[in-house]
Amino acid sequence: MINLIKNELFKIFKKKSIYIILLITLGFIIFNNAMYKVMDNPNVYDNIYVNNIKEEIKTLDPNDDKQYYADLTSEIEIHDLKQEYGHNSWQAYVIDADISPIICEKNIYRYVEKDSTSLKNTEEKINKYLNLLNDDNWKNYAIDKLNEYKLELNNLKKQQLDQEILKAQEELLNKDIEKLELRIKKNIEYKDDYINLALMYYEPNIENFDKYNKNLINDLKDNYNEIEAKREYKNLAEDNAKYKYSIDNKVEVDNYSSTRYGIVNFMSEYSIFILIISTVISGSIVSTEFDKGTIKLLLVRPFKRNKILLSKLITSLLMIIFSIIIIFFLQLVVGGIFYGYDSLKIPAIIYNFNTSNIEYINVFKYSIQSIIASLPKFILLSTLGFAISTIINNSIVGVTIPIIGYFVAEIINALATYKNIKILKYFITLNWDLSKYLYGGIAEFSNLTPTYSFIVCIIYLIIIIIPTFIVFNKKNIKNI
Repeated sequence: MINLIKNELFKIFKKKSIYIILLITLGFIIFNNAMYKVMDNPNVYDNIYVNNIKEEIKTLDPNDDKQYYADLTSEIEIHDLKQEYGHNSWQAYVIDADISPIICEKNIYRYVEKDSTSLKNTEEKINKYLNLLNDDNWKNYAIDKLNEYKLELNNLKKQQLDQEILKAQEELLNKDIEKLELRIKKNIEYKDDYINLALMYYEPNIENFDKYNKNLINDLKDNYNEIEAKREYKNLAEDNAKYKYSIDNKVEVDNYSSTRYGIVNFMSEYSIFILIISTVISGSIVSTEFDKGTIKLLLVRPFKRNKILLSKLITSLLMIIFSIIIIFFLQLVVGGIFYGYDSLKIPAIIYNFNTSNIEYINVFKYSIQSIIASLPKFILLSTLGFAISTIINNSIVGVTIPIIGYFVAEIINALATYKNIKILKYFITLNWDLSKYLYGGIAEFSNLTPTYSFIVCIIYLIIIIIPTFIVFNKKNIKNI
């Protein structure tokens, strides 16, 4: 058996098509990382966009479409103001966050409403901000903003407002105050990066799932779905933990432009290439023997047909592992060239429903777990291609059907979840990705479990394999 498998592997690695696919995959990996690198520097696009606006505004009459003219003028002013301080400066971040709405308001008063009093007031606000920016000390700006929020909170309490409205506004102001205090305490400079994004969305007092669940039941009532509630809370808890980790450690956890991102999201980024490599082999490993007539030479050897077919099936499955390893290695190398390897020190951050806690996991450990849990999908699709290739002796169909099945599966799963079609729980596509169960993850339906899904995968695998071996044993090769 081992010699048969070695012989099959030798034949596979002699094929030029495998190396062509690998080169295409490498090209995509390079392109993918390069695009994330470019996306990390949007200033180039901003300059092109604003230059186009400047040319357009020359052709416009302020009295024709006042709102549109005001909007374009605001975009130009905001861009030029950011450029004055530098697009990567802390002032540019503040301009986007705090000053740009006032600039838009100012131009509405100037071009749309023609309100000179309000225009003067907004200009005074802008000048006040600019004086703070010119001080070139972000902490002084943050402290001034903090005092402004505290004063606004005190004034709010004195107003005669509806209690619910008052409570909602107080909560918003208290959040702003808490986050500004956290910014000053953690020494987080204003900047257009993930850490500032994390500070923006971070919820210091996130509620536990039981409380979250109870609130959802009250809010949604008849439309309540506990599975969706668990999934939503898991995402919320994980995101919040990532934000906290970024704030505490001054690192960008979910930065697309990093080697870590490609490793943590390896399966979602490159699964189609794993499938293509594995199905090109499994969907042709038997049929090409019939096409070339070499099947006769193989069957006259002192091996039973079952053993020959099994060796080819095992080889096909081994190529899944090979494709994963080689693509993983290529992503690791290319990602390291583009971004370095420092980001790999940042752990994967997961909410574990089994322990009701956030866990910090080594990125390689997490990625390997996700890959292993995703293997049933590739094994089943590769085996399907192998079966088709063996039964009908057609490599094109053997390769094409599994790839089509891969894409159709997403539609079936979405339909099953959206329409709550519970009969589809017996269908393979809802069961072949075991990664959704990692760390107490939630499946599409409440009665789907890891054990159930694993058994369904085994049953489907048997259903595919048995007819394949029966047909192969009965094939007449005299006329080949």
